[in-house]
Amino acid sequence: HVSAMHAVGSLFQLVRASKEFAKEIANHEFLVPQLVKALKHGGDKGKELACAILAILGENDDDIESLHDDVLNMQIAMCDGSFDALQDLLIRGSPQQAMHATAVLSNLILSAGSFMKTQLAENEDLLAALMKFCESSPPLHRTYAIRLLYLMMKDDYHIISLVGKLSSTLPVLMELLDTGNSDQRLYACGCMVQLASVEELTQPIGSYNSGHVF
Repeated sequence: HVSAMHAVGSLFQLVRASKEFAKEIANHEFLVPQLVKALKHGGDKGKELACAILAILGENDDDIESLHDDVLNMQIAMCDGSFDALQDLLIRGSPQQAMHATAVLSNLILSAGSFMKTQLAENEDLLAALMKFCESSPPLHRTYAIRLLYLMMKDDYHIISLVGKLSSTLPVLMELLDTGNSDQRLYACGCMVQLASVEELTQPIGSYNSGHVF
């Protein structure tokens, strides 16, 4: 276990330091299954580092000619137990584990399509944890959380309605619009636009937004 932990730690340092190395190592056929295994059965630090590596490797690449991130994210999604492990880390993991799991889940939605969004939204514990992170967490974690919330809601009437029914949704979004950084405001604004697209939610938004510029 100590040697495996050391190997994961070394891999994390290399992946974080070199984008070229990350692209190269991502092609290794046994990498994703081993990292998912660490997500499920590793120690606390091992789970954190494995999740961080998956987040970095699967990060959306601005190079439209590169599909390595989409392929890798599909591999993650297809690994047995990966989705449940990521949800569990987001809900019950340490703050660092939860932050990295949030980033991985966003990557999966971007690459693997929307088939998994409903499963996330139907998990009441996950939705509650996500709203808590949007409300109060360190800046990067907060950005990841509001990004995931927006990606879940985007063009999905069912999820928009679920999120809109939560009492904390509008206060949290308005707080992010008022005090968040540029990325947080962007995603919060996107969430508000999604909420406004559902007719039964437009009146509550208008009432809550009284006195604000939106």
